[in-house]
Amino acid sequence: MTGHALLAHVIDQPGILFGVTRVLADHGGNITYVDFRGAPPHSTTYFEFTLDGASLDDVLRDLTKVDGELSMTGAVLMRVRG
Repeated sequence: MTGHALLAHVIDQPGILFGVTRVLADHGGNITYVDFRGAPPHSTTYFEFTLDGASLDDVLRDLTKVDGELSMTGAVLMRVRG
């Protein structure tokens, strides 16, 4: 499996974390690390995760459909925390 990182800058509102993690789950993502920083009206969440068969581009495309997202940046990790 390939390790990935995602930095999500979002509006701080109910359900936003659910929306992001649901997209990851829908693509078979396994979250291995999360770091959250909130400062209303926005928050930033850093995720490390693996994907089994899905592409990072598909995940990023579907993340743009999450209500309240401002920007998402994804990358392939050289090494996933373990």
